[in-house]
Amino acid sequence: MDGGMDGGAFLKSVSEGVFRVPWCAACSIPVWPPAPRCGRCTGPAGLRDGEPEGLVLEASGAAGTRFGLVDLGEGVRILAELGGRAAVGSRVRVTSCGVRDGRPYYVASDAWM
Repeated sequence: MDGGMDGGAFLKSVSEGVFRVPWCAACSIPVWPPAPRCGRCTGPAGLRDGEPEGLVLEASGAAGTRFGLVDLGEGVRILAELGGRAAVGSRVRVTSCGVRDGRPYYVASDAWM
């Protein structure tokens, strides 16, 4: 795990295409949504590699683009563009991530299986 996380460390990681999750050094729990301090104990958060696989809980789409709420476990849920044949109940993997207009985006697909 990295040292302390400032507000830009998470976005920098995602902008480089690396899916990382803030974790509390004291509680050993994910700090999600991303923040520099733990919501439980206010301890500092550092970044560590995130679990890239999860389950699609909800899905919707329009104009050929599909999005889904993906549960990555341990309280981490993301809204991701769905690739492949991913649908509600599918196991997916975060295949890419980045930053658009100052906000993180994720793509998750079942095509890696």
